Amino acid sequence: MALVDFFKLNEPWTEIASEEDVVQHFLISNDLRNVLYRPDRLAPRDPYRLRAKTFENVSFSKTRLESLVFRRCHFIDCLFIGTEFVACEFHACRFEGCNPHKATFERCYVDPECFARMLNAREHANIGVHLFNQLEQNARDQEQHEFVASAAYLYRKWKRYLLNWRRRQGELGVMQWALRWLPDKLYDALVGYGWRISRFLAWSGVLFVAVSMLNYMLWPMLQMHLAAPKDGPTWLLAVYYTVVTLTTLGYGDITPGSRLGMALASGEAFLGLLWLSILASVIFRRVFR
Repeated sequence: MALVDFFKLNEPWTEIASEEDVVQHFLISNDLRNVLYRPDRLAPRDPYRLRAKTFENVSFSKTRLESLVFRRCHFIDCLFIGTEFVACEFHACRFEGCNPHKATFERCYVDPECFARMLNAREHANIGVHLFNQLEQNARDQEQHEFVASAAYLYRKWKRYLLNWRRRQGELGVMQWALRWLPDKLYDALVGYGWRISRFLAWSGVLFVAVSMLNYMLWPMLQMHLAAPKDGPTWLLAVYYTVVTLTTLGYGDITPGSRLGMALASGEAFLGLLWLSILASVIFRRVFR
């Protein structure tokens, strides 16, 4: 059952008044449901390991959770409002319908992807922006490079959701929203903000195949001049010309002689420059950051 009020537990619920009560509870049960944890700390002296536990309609709001290790745990409709996660680990955990408003992470091991589908993008964009910003900073501090890439991507994605929210609230006009949203969406779709290499490689393949086919089909109309005359267009020749043009090498051994050919070559060269700039962005983000 989803939270009726995203900032309050569903009723009825009971209180847990001490850290020891939590420890004793999990000695006899794998589930903790409909509970408000009242103390401001849950920090056992030694790392406390919880395996395959379910937390449902539980509040750890304004609590410091420290040195806890969660493995294959499931969190459903829980409140982490203002929660401090310190030196915690999350392994193969799932979060559904939880509220992490103003939660912070310090020295934690946590994959940002486990939070990717937890929030409603239409209603909780501001919470998502803060959450993934925190997760990115935590991953950078811990030098968890794969988690940095994931958190940075999700942070940018939720900032785009926040643009939608601001438009619905009337803070942005339609034109202001479109000029910011459309380039952002395109950048995400093509290369995942420079963090999704597989997406970039896939679109690079589509680009080269599409342009090569276009050059091959229009070859007679382009009136190509070759340094070494050929009987006619070949796939190899079309691919070679595409690579040379898109990469802006411009050897000059194949040149268009028609207006269509010159216009198409100019467009392909511009497209190549755009592709190379995106490639530089991907390399910078993945290698140097």
